[in-house]
Amino acid sequence: MSIRFDPCNLRSRKFQTILSEPLGDKLVSNLPGIGRQTQENLQKTERIIKAKDLLEKFMFEFQSNDEEFRLWLMNNYGLHEYRATECCLALMDYIEQAKKNQWF
Repeated sequence: MSIRFDPCNLRSRKFQTILSEPLGDKLVSNLPGIGRQTQENLQKTERIIKAKDLLEKFMFEFQSNDEEFRLWLMNNYGLHEYRATECCLALMDYIEQAKKNQWF
């Protein structure tokens, strides 16, 4: 992944909240980088409502390929590179955290 941003600067409070517990029924807009407009667009085009739905898309359809997923978010949903990167980092870190805590 060719990140042009310092990943440490992307880890917001929203980011920390996502990593603190299983996703459960959290809305996709709870993920860093995903706002309400993107949530509405994901719901209309992909039927993605929950954060775990986007996580599953990332893991299974994109095979956890962060670069392809990031480009998909940017090209299809108009996310700026910063926001798409923030979302990818959150999902990758969530997977790591979930494995450690046996959330899967």
